[in-house]
Order: sequence, then C-alpha cells, then structure tokens
Amino acid sequence: RVLRLDPTTDRVLARIPLRLGAEGISAGEGAVWVANSLGDSVSQIEPATNRVARTIRVGEDPVAVAAGGGGVWVTNYKDGTVSRIDPKRGRVVATISVGPNPDHVAAGEGGVWVTVHIR
Repeated sequence: RVLRLDPTTDRVLARIPLRLGAEGISAGEGAVWVANSLGDSVSQIEPATNRVARTIRVGEDPVAVAAGGGGVWVTNYKDGTVSRIDPKRGRVVATISVGPNPDHVAAGEGGVWVTVHIR
C-alpha cells in the first residue's frame, strides 16, 4: 500500500491499498505515480481523493518511476526498457531500450537519467 504523510505533523493522512507489488513512487505531472512490480503496471493516484484513478500497463517488472519533463518515466527491470507515459492521456507513448536491468530513474536537469546494471 501507499501511505500519505503530513509533513508538518508527521501523521498518516491516508492509506491507499495497492495489491500489485508497489515499488517506486514519484509525485508530479498532476498525480502520484507508483510502479507495480508484480502487476507490470503503474498506478496513478489522484492527490485530491487519495484514490487510484487508473492503472497503466508498462514493461516487465517496473521498479522505479519519475514524473517530470512532461512525462512519467518507468524503468522495466526484466525487459531492459524505460516506458514513457503521457500523464494527460494515461497511456504509454514510447518504450525505449536501455540495456539490462534498469532500476532507477530521475527526470530533471535537461534529461531523464537512468541507472543500468551491466553484469
């Protein structure tokens, strides 16, 4: 599940159930985004209601997500790709092959940054 915390009181404000193996989380582009490693998907949570607005299919074993630069970026660990979600349309608009085992992603400073574990 996902917990929403109040940064001024340190209290739990909401408990949002997710049953798909919640991994990475990011806030931006109008929502909160959670990579679901067991469901090969990303959950879009609406901050105003603390509810899952939609679940979007991505690649295999998504582990990290970053919102920024007009998109939501998801690392798909097992298939070596990054999915780009259009946050307004709520669907994958690009899948980029990046090499084996991408596991972290950040959006900002003029790009989207991805770590890849070559073994």
